Amino acid sequence: MLLLTSNKNCNGLKLTLVLFALTPFLTQASERFSFSYTFDASARGTPGEILSGVVEGRLAEDGDTILIDRFIQADLSGISYNISGKTDTRAADPEDAPRMSLSGEIVDFWVCAEGFDAFYENGGGDCAFGETGGFLVSPYVDTRTAECIQFDENEECVNWAWAGIPEKTNTYRVGDIPSIKSNWQASKLQPSNAGEVVHTLGNVNEPILFSFDADNERYVATALNDTFSITWQGSYSQVALYMLPDMNGNGSPELGLFGIRSSTGNEGKPQLFIKDTATGNRVSILNWVANWSNTSIVVMPDMTGDGVADIGLQGLFKEGLRPQLVIRNGLTNGNVNTFAFPALWNKPTYFSFTDVNLDGTKEVALFGTISKNGKPQVRVVNGTTPSDKLSAYTFPSNWNNTSWHDVGDFNLDGTPDWALLGKADADGRWQLIIKSGLSPRGALSIYAWPDLTDITFGQVDDYTNDGIAEFALGGFNAEKKRWQLQIKDGQNRNSTLNNVNWANKWSDVSLHILQDVDGDRLNDLALLGKRTNYEIALKSSRDGFSSETILDLGSTWQVKPNIGFIGTSSSESSEFMAYDVVNQELHVEPITFPLPEILNYVLTIDFVITSQQGIICNTDEEYVGLEGSEVGELTLDEFAQRAVLTMDIEGQGTPTPISGNYNSVEQTIDLTYESDVFDLSVVSKTDSHIEITGTITTTDTREDSEQQCVTVWDLDIKGA
Repeated sequence: MLLLTSNKNCNGLKLTLVLFALTPFLTQASERFSFSYTFDASARGTPGEILSGVVEGRLAEDGDTILIDRFIQADLSGISYNISGKTDTRAADPEDAPRMSLSGEIVDFWVCAEGFDAFYENGGGDCAFGETGGFLVSPYVDTRTAECIQFDENEECVNWAWAGIPEKTNTYRVGDIPSIKSNWQASKLQPSNAGEVVHTLGNVNEPILFSFDADNERYVATALNDTFSITWQGSYSQVALYMLPDMNGNGSPELGLFGIRSSTGNEGKPQLFIKDTATGNRVSILNWVANWSNTSIVVMPDMTGDGVADIGLQGLFKEGLRPQLVIRNGLTNGNVNTFAFPALWNKPTYFSFTDVNLDGTKEVALFGTISKNGKPQVRVVNGTTPSDKLSAYTFPSNWNNTSWHDVGDFNLDGTPDWALLGKADADGRWQLIIKSGLSPRGALSIYAWPDLTDITFGQVDDYTNDGIAEFALGGFNAEKKRWQLQIKDGQNRNSTLNNVNWANKWSDVSLHILQDVDGDRLNDLALLGKRTNYEIALKSSRDGFSSETILDLGSTWQVKPNIGFIGTSSSESSEFMAYDVVNQELHVEPITFPLPEILNYVLTIDFVITSQQGIICNTDEEYVGLEGSEVGELTLDEFAQRAVLTMDIEGQGTPTPISGNYNSVEQTIDLTYESDVFDLSVVSKTDSHIEITGTITTTDTREDSEQQCVTVWDLDIKGA
């Protein structure tokens, strides 16, 4: 059986076309990238089959699209294709160059391992996938005309995915029509010689300048604030960096280079080489055998009682593609435990779970989507006894794009709770289903957000002062044609605390939940996108996200930069920065928003009662002329036009914060606390000194009548 798609039938002509297509886009030399696609088998075949491999190609100027030079290796669920000089590759339209992308937005390649054995009039080649081995992920077109066969709701051609290999018989195929974008993964295997900014995996997501000296097979990881620079010598086919907690007791975190070894005699063996960020010295080397695929590191808590984090290698065991986790002692490389499940899930992922049996050791859990029915599931296993299966959290197949999240102690029982986030198939809404960490029964709460794309999700600081973090989810609202982020109360799913919006006037947009950039110790929100230059549109928590501050990042950034806080080498403080490698040079530029600082003063408050009027006033004693003095604190926020005076207003020895309005133009402060009305005027003010005069008017009313006593206090306030 011949399958669909296209590429040229003459090697010389094909090379000419590829070079023509690549030239306008290239900014870098050829590099290596890994890819994988997990089949749902919606058209035919067995669900859970994985097409994976390595390509050599060039990253286009958009920083996402990979223009493919050649396939180096490929396999279908662990069975290798015979990739060689005879292998032919094309795109759906033979006039285009084969390509893929890190994001999955563009995937267009068609590969025949033994070469094309049939050609169409438009120059597209083909082969019998089951007989000679072939695979594709590309637009679903008629190979003879390159015209689209099936369009999506936006009138764009859908992609399809198809694969066959002789070892699975000549008639076997596995396929998805359309293909599933979320089932696609791609990543860069080696950093460039000039270096690139990567974000560490593991305990901390820290930006690192990562480079590779191919001549000396040396990897270099440098902190963006120059606090460390660490090197590794070795030969690896792919690498990643993991930030780890302090393991040698000197107070500094460790950094691990994880890679698949390629040196003679060690081919395919995973290794984690851990070094100390303070000294650059070796801390530990952990090795595993070469019988895995799709491997990655899981940083575990201390499972052995030696006070040091332990390290797990997870992946698919080649015999049966079983998801397996092998945990080793973080310092000694000694085996701690092995956890394994049958090959029942798509994209299975291990992680450390709540201590369900309360024995002092965290449990181990696996999250994935059951292949046969599409149901998301979490399987929990005793952290010390792998054979002791504790519980299973199983959800209906009502959502897509699902993920599993630690949401902290939601029900206040002293243990972490968990939640499934997914997009509902029925109406497109995003839902967060929160479950107890101790029992899968029932749901603690279910949150919902609108139908959004390109989402950002996270927990944010406590805006309601109840000690509980809030939930935030944002993305593009196609119906309303704007970017939107909603913050929901962390204990009340029906309470939307903030509905934050940005206009749809930028391209290449992403939403960001930021650490505090405006000085009020709460998370702020931002949109990063491009008009003429890249810009940040900040929504500050200081004024309830009501205003928008747009900052142009300048013409330095040819592609979207990273943004975030980077610590300084001279102090423990950190600055908000834009950073990335541009033209093979690292650029790190501070981002300063034009927001006035929040001013804080310690006050001495002198007062005198100047009048009392009303029939219920106490006439037995003379209050008029009574003087006194108090201490307090004052916070002024010119940006939010807000003032907070903290003082012992009740006279009970407990300071009470009193919030109100601050008019920075007229320099007036208006506060109200129960029956007390503050009318204050700022006489003089600097960043370190303030003088205020004004009055407090207290109105006491008898409960059983409208009779009142109005007392006026004159105030003389000084602060520093």
